[in-house]
Amino acid sequence: MPRNKFGVKRPHSCADDMKKAATRVLAGSLSITQAAKSFNLSKSVLARHLNAKRANSLFDFKTRLGHKQILTKEEEDSLEQYLKTSAKLDYGLTTLQLRKLAYQYAVANKKKVPNWEENGIATKGWLRDVQKHHQSLRLRRPEVI
Repeated sequence: MPRNKFGVKRPHSCADDMKKAATRVLAGSLSITQAAKSFNLSKSVLARHLNAKRANSLFDFKTRLGHKQILTKEEEDSLEQYLKTSAKLDYGLTTLQLRKLAYQYAVANKKKVPNWEENGIATKGWLRDVQKHHQSLRLRRPEVI
């Protein structure tokens, strides 16, 4: 059992599979549970999409894979360059200082960050994702000279 939700692997739902499963269920040839198993979909996601389709006949099946990225790739790259430059000048940042800097950078660029605003700091999940995207970036405690 993983310690947090980031370690849980869930099957990704494909829009085409969702449409095929929904048409089978709406035609009455399969139940929701059978369609979810045969198309490798989550039963609750399929049921939610079917309820939306029944309520609105123009409903389009879409999938939202991934997460909403707060900073763009270019902004993350410029932040990475800043960190590397500051490390070369013997002014390394701790992870806490980087998270505060990321929040200030996001506010300066007028980004919407509702879950960062309550503490005035970026979340640990954001830091973990940035470290995954930028493998050359290693944050350690700065040494005292």
